[in-house]
Amino acid sequence: MKLVVNSAYGYLAAGGLTRFADVHAANEVTRRGRETLELMGRDLAGRGVTLVEAGTDGVYFAVPEGWTEVGERRVVAEVAAMLPPRVQLEFEGRYAAMLSHEPKNYALLQHDGSLILPRKRNGGCGLLEKSEDGAGSNADERDYDIDHYARQLRQTIASRLACAFAPADYEAVFADPDQMSLFMPTIGTVRTADLRSFAR
Repeated sequence: MKLVVNSAYGYLAAGGLTRFADVHAANEVTRRGRETLELMGRDLAGRGVTLVEAGTDGVYFAVPEGWTEVGERRVVAEVAAMLPPRVQLEFEGRYAAMLSHEPKNYALLQHDGSLILPRKRNGGCGLLEKSEDGAGSNADERDYDIDHYARQLRQTIASRLACAFAPADYEAVFADPDQMSLFMPTIGTVRTADLRSFAR
């Protein structure tokens, strides 16, 4: 069904190239989709969760510490009830952590320790698991080095946030699990720095 709908939308948007193209109708589809995403974002934020990423493939959000799956499903059901007729919102899954580097470029850490990364070829997702020898394996047999990606996340992506924290707090949030400090502050005491001085 998704392929049929996407194809129909593409046909509408191909102004001048197809006999039944309708750019105005395609723009209306885009407007309604954006309107629905904005509605979901507002309703989720109003229920105490933090929106991480939203797009045509799904909406990812973080919940306050201590929430259970029951609370997460309740929020999804409440937001689903606010949506227009025939627009369905489903609870697809929950993860221990998510890193959203940019739209459609993210990593999901599952509660069993396996890692999900978006595929570059056909839009699906690849599941990575660590075998007993520490090597990464997944269904499409590509050679992912999980430890390499974990280092990259900390050294290149997370390092961009260094100015947002005091040095000790930054180390607490983005600690290297292989080099933990004995005197690291607890996550609960970490606060971001005043970023207004960086914007001047």
